[in-house]
Amino acid sequence: MARWQRWVDPRVAVDERWHSSHIGLVRSPTLLGDHLVSQLRELTRATDDDMALARTGQFLHKNLRLFEKENRLLLRLADSARVIPLLQRTIESVLGMSDLLESEIREIWDRNLESERLEWIREIENVLKNEERMALEMGDYHQQLQILTLLKHQYREVLTSRELDAYSEVFDWVTRRGNVVVSLVCDFGAGVVSSEEDCCGRRGRSLRAAGNTLGETLPPKCTKVFRCLPCRKLVRDS
Repeated sequence: MARWQRWVDPRVAVDERWHSSHIGLVRSPTLLGDHLVSQLRELTRATDDDMALARTGQFLHKNLRLFEKENRLLLRLADSARVIPLLQRTIESVLGMSDLLESEIREIWDRNLESERLEWIREIENVLKNEERMALEMGDYHQQLQILTLLKHQYREVLTSRELDAYSEVFDWVTRRGNVVVSLVCDFGAGVVSSEEDCCGRRGRSLRAAGNTLGETLPPKCTKVFRCLPCRKLVRDS
């Protein structure tokens, strides 16, 4: 694995999961990607020509670096919707090199990632139950703004319903208890979905056109996660 040692090792500390001195699975505080990094490292060790695998490792490390270095758990959560598809694409790429996309190995790698995602979201759920920890993790004004910026996008095609619920709870927590001014919060909330129609089932009319005055019941298709501002306000005030 000479190329891995040349292209990856110089960019990481010896105790990090990426370093070639490790053998087998290395668990890290990041959780997400632990199995993939270890599997990629071991495949590189086992092959005579490690150029493609080492390049993949170098690329993956570059794109995970900020996620791994982020100490604020909520900021890492907000960035996880970028990281999860990256890990999924890397699995496909690596196994595609060896024509293993339809193999049992693919199922194992996918299950490992699913297990990490479950472990990761449990950690977030535990933090959400602890108000003191949440206040600490929320950080200052600029960090709150950064959290909301990352959370505002739509991730329904990427995250599980459990992950989406955690996203929604964090967004609500920061907007209720943070220091971000109301006008900015509204901008972020409005960015969560493309429109009120999208939030309420894309039925071709806005809540206002349908006569909803925010005093009525929540539209049935407006889900808990990523609801539009009128619906968010309706739920919050109810």
